[in-house]
Amino acid sequence: MQKRRERLISDKQNLIAVLSHDLGNPIGLISNMANKESLQDFGEEEYFSLLKDASEMSLEIVETVRDMEAIRAGKKKKELREVQLNQIFSKLKLLFVNQLKEKSVSIDTSDIKQDYSVYADKSILLSNILSNIISNAIKFSHENGSIHVSINEEDKWTIITIKDKGIGMPKEILNNLFDINIPTNRCGTSNETGTGFGMPLVKSSIEFLGGKLEIQSKDTNSYPDEHGTTCIISLKRYIAK
Repeated sequence: MQKRRERLISDKQNLIAVLSHDLGNPIGLISNMANKESLQDFGEEEYFSLLKDASEMSLEIVETVRDMEAIRAGKKKKELREVQLNQIFSKLKLLFVNQLKEKSVSIDTSDIKQDYSVYADKSILLSNILSNIISNAIKFSHENGSIHVSINEEDKWTIITIKDKGIGMPKEILNNLFDINIPTNRCGTSNETGTGFGMPLVKSSIEFLGGKLEIQSKDTNSYPDEHGTTCIISLKRYIAK
């Protein structure tokens, strides 16, 4: 009985962590856009489109957390559907438009020559997984840096590779990256702050979708000429019936 109670408390704490962490990106975008300068910079149509996307994403995050809790409690079945990756990365570029602009960082998707689809939950893939990885890539990149995205297919898997040339991670952080009980948070290259919740959430979300995650990283101190982080995400390939 005591163990079940402790597990329920832990699950609730994790849900709160998910909400507080993932809502930060869309709500941050809404906050940054809430001024006359943004309206002038983007133009009326794009401005309201960005606000609409960020608002919808916030609602989707809340709904996803509810669904995940219902699935864990056995009250709902997990349903994965086709998710088109080109659409997801288009949304990501809009979601992080301000952060990318502030640091003059670009997301390079030029190697993606076709539209790839995976079995996933769109909100989990966008909010819990890719948003966290892109956010970290921007955070730990230097000004005028670039984040390279490539996608390929191998058998039943679609493999998404996200690579930056930022400051990388030392081994002591890399080895404990997914342990929520060990502090791994640190400031970014422009003193951006973090919580350390992001990567444990990424890993658990990928596993929830039946996928796999591999992280490779070289830090600037150990590899001054070749540093950065590569995230390799393997998700089940969508095959039209």
